[in-house]
Amino acid sequence: MLILDLKHQIGKNRNSIFFEYFLNSRNLTDITRLEPFVHLRFIDLSNNRLRTINSLNRLKFLLTIKLDSNELSSFDLPPFTYLQTLSLSNNRLRSIVGIEQPRLEILNLNRMFIFFEV
Repeated sequence: MLILDLKHQIGKNRNSIFFEYFLNSRNLTDITRLEPFVHLRFIDLSNNRLRTINSLNRLKFLLTIKLDSNELSSFDLPPFTYLQTLSLSNNRLRSIVGIEQPRLEILNLNRMFIFFEV
C-alpha cells in the first residue's frame, strides 16, 4: 500500500492539488499511482527500489526530482519545461537519455556508476 507524506495541499476533497510528495525510504518498486497527480512540483523518491520512472512522464510541472539510491539502470524522461533540480546519486545508470532539461540548474550525480556498452 502506498502511503503519502503530503506537505502542501490546496483543497480538502478528492480533487485537491498536491505540490510536494515525500516518498523516500518506502521500499517502493512501483510508482504508477502517482500518475494522476499532474500538478506536483517536488517529489522525493530516494532510497527505494525503483527500476523505472516512466510514471513521472505525465508530471510536467515538476521543479525538483530526487531519485537518489534506487536501482535505476536508465534515465529516460521527456523534456520537463520547469525542471530545475534533478538528483540521481547512487544509481547504476547505463543510459542517461533525458538528462538534458531546458531549465536544469542543479544535477546531482554523486556516487554514480555509469556503465556504457561499447
